[in-house]
Amino acid sequence: MPLAAKVTGSAYFVQTERDRVLVDAGMFQGGKESEAKNRLPAAVNLSKLDAVLLTHAHLDHTGRVPLPVKHGFEGRVLATPATIDLAELILQDSARLQPQDAQRVNRSQRVARRRSVEPLYGAEHVARFRSLALAVPFRESVPVADGISARWIEAGHMLGSASIELTAETGPLSFPATLAQPVYPSFVNSKR
Repeated sequence: MPLAAKVTGSAYFVQTERDRVLVDAGMFQGGKESEAKNRLPAAVNLSKLDAVLLTHAHLDHTGRVPLPVKHGFEGRVLATPATIDLAELILQDSARLQPQDAQRVNRSQRVARRRSVEPLYGAEHVARFRSLALAVPFRESVPVADGISARWIEAGHMLGSASIELTAETGPLSFPATLAQPVYPSFVNSKR
C-alpha cells in the first residue's frame, strides 16, 4: 500500500505519579486494521485523564477526542482557538460518518461471522467536546494538571497548529506538531 494511503493516529499518554495527560487523540485512517486501532482496549479508563492537549485540528490528531468524552471524561481539552474551531468542524463531519463506517464494517463482520461494531461516537459527544474546550494562547505557560504545565509554540502546519512543550516536576517534554517551513506571519497570532 502506498505510504500516503495510511495515516496514523497521533496520541501520547503522559503520566506522572499524580497526573494523566493525553497529547492528541488522532484517528487511524486507511488499511484494514484502522477500525480496530481506533477502538479502545478494555483496560483503558479515559475518564481518569486530567486533560487532553491538541497540537492541531487534522483528524489524525483529533479524530478520537470524542472517545474520552463518550467514556466519562470531564476534564479540559486545551488547544489554540483556531484548532478548537477547526477540530469542531472536522469532528462533526466524522460523527456524521461514524454510522456509515460501522455499517460497512458490520457487513463484512456478518460474512466472517464476527460481532458487530457500534459507531465510535456520535454528534452528542462532539457537542460535549466543545463545552470542555479551553482556548490557550501561543507561547504562554498554562497549567494543565496539578504538576504539569504546557506551552503551545507556532508550527505553521495549518491555522492554529502548534508544537506543545510540557513541563512536569520531572523536567520538560516536547511534542512537535507536523511542521511547515517557514512559519508564515499570516498564521501567527499577532499578540506576543
